[in-house]
Amino acid sequence: MLAQNKKNIYIINFNPNDFFDLTLEALENLRTSDLIISTRKLDKKFKSNLNKINRMFEINTELSKNKMIFKKYLISKLDIFNSISYLHLGDFNITETFFDDKVLEKHGIKVEVKLGILSIVNLLNKQNQLLTNRNKNSSISFFNYLDTKQILSIIEKNNFEKLLIKTTKTSLMKNFLEKLKKTKNQKYGYQLFSETKKLNTKDLSIKDFGIENLFILIEKNEKI
Repeated sequence: MLAQNKKNIYIINFNPNDFFDLTLEALENLRTSDLIISTRKLDKKFKSNLNKINRMFEINTELSKNKMIFKKYLISKLDIFNSISYLHLGDFNITETFFDDKVLEKHGIKVEVKLGILSIVNLLNKQNQLLTNRNKNSSISFFNYLDTKQILSIIEKNNFEKLLIKTTKTSLMKNFLEKLKKTKNQKYGYQLFSETKKLNTKDLSIKDFGIENLFILIEKNEKI
């Protein structure tokens, strides 16, 4: 068993090609961690900037091939270190059972998911879909889940500039789009995205779609 002092694993979603996408909270965790582990290759500039705040990091792409081996590897590192930051590509599903609770309790390990970046924001920026417009004084509302009744009510009242909504359920998104077509307020445009690319409505009908996170960006008064 590990020593009785608390052991911490921080899971931080990140973009391996841009260090400056990281949030201040993520940077602070990386700075203070005893060890940083990435299973993805990092851009040279990313590694250089990471090295400036914490030289204790390792990159092991082999670990990404087997989740069970990776979990055991992380726990084994806590024999030596008290805190480890794991750089995770894209959004981490917080509902996923990453470790067995009994294992965590036995070893005195606490796992925390930290917001590194919003992958969808990074994607939209690359496509020049700026989420805010200072010239128009526009604003955006983020929804981490798709509540059809709530969102349709906001649209009906025309009480929004931009809405960015996330769901993990393709069927829910399809149902929402059907109801969206029937709203009285049709002064809006929308686009669909996964974490990595723009989608169209036909993609939602593909069998074994295989997209973990879906996003819809709705903007008032102009087609987008």
